[in-house]
Amino acid sequence: MGPRYGNLYYSGEAVPGAVVAEVVNDTSPELKMDVKTRFSIGPVVARDFWTKERSAMDIDRGPWHLPHEYAVALARREQQWIEKYAIPKPANDQLITSTAQNSPEAHLSLLKQYLQVAPYLLPADDPNLVASTIWHTDLHAGNLFVDKGRITSVIDWQEAWAGPLVLQGRHPRLVDYQGDIILRPPPNFKDLELNEKARLKKQIASSIILYLYEQQTAKLNPNLNRVLRLKLGRVRCEPISFVGDTWDDDILPLRESLIKVESHWHELGFNFACPIHFTQDELQRHTEDGEGWNEVQDFWGAVEGIVARDGWTPHSMYDEAVALFSELREFGLKNLIGKERKDFEAQTRWVESSSQSHNDGNAE
Repeated sequence: MGPRYGNLYYSGEAVPGAVVAEVVNDTSPELKMDVKTRFSIGPVVARDFWTKERSAMDIDRGPWHLPHEYAVALARREQQWIEKYAIPKPANDQLITSTAQNSPEAHLSLLKQYLQVAPYLLPADDPNLVASTIWHTDLHAGNLFVDKGRITSVIDWQEAWAGPLVLQGRHPRLVDYQGDIILRPPPNFKDLELNEKARLKKQIASSIILYLYEQQTAKLNPNLNRVLRLKLGRVRCEPISFVGDTWDDDILPLRESLIKVESHWHELGFNFACPIHFTQDELQRHTEDGEGWNEVQDFWGAVEGIVARDGWTPHSMYDEAVALFSELREFGLKNLIGKERKDFEAQTRWVESSSQSHNDGNAE
């Protein structure tokens, strides 16, 4: 798409602030004209810009002409919301994860630090990496229609918007795999137990699919390949990903991402001092705040080959994912007592229903 970032609309809808959508790559002139006459780029409709009181607030929803304008708008939005609507929990609330999490001032201070580096995070000096790009965020087998080996339709585009490629580009769920890459069986494969053979076959299949996807991407979509392999790409993008809702979500990931920005500032290519600085006392408090949070992240890191952090798992790994959470549920029910056990039982009841529905499906 052209040098604007926002949601896609039909031109006839006369959306306030919308501008003509333009395709700027080497697509045919006919397609470029078709897009230009039929579509426009306007304000974003992402839930984060409209949830709670944000729907009635006068905030910048785009469209944006420069990539850093989007990065800045995210923090400005949260600043305005926290200043007006953030209500701290009672000091004795057991759900408070840290003093900073319950302090509007701590959130506003961190957002101020974010804004000091936000204009520099995206590689705006490379137009290809920040090109306005429409990206399907949930590309898995259930959203693809295939006939005779060819994709005939892709559904579930409602979350798609035109954003900077460096923020959009990622491995589709269809091919995403976080385990060890194994492209061929080990020499002792014939001697392994049947269940180990089955596990290895799944691992090899996932590895080959990812390998082929990356090889073809390098040939057919070199800009996406550059994004996937961008040095310190996560350091650049994670602050933008985490800034959106620290009050109702968590302040720790944003702070951690900004600490990494300071730590890698010169590696990112800047020849001037980082605009933000965390003192040793602040780093120590961050470490203390993050002890429980890090344990959760370690857990998700340990199971990332089976289930993603948002709960998604490929069909081939579904049985293993259900078995994993069934064991965790059983362990919790055995070791918890009183209200904790009652709450845990209710919160994990979905594990039993998932297992039962999957077994019923296999029986059919």
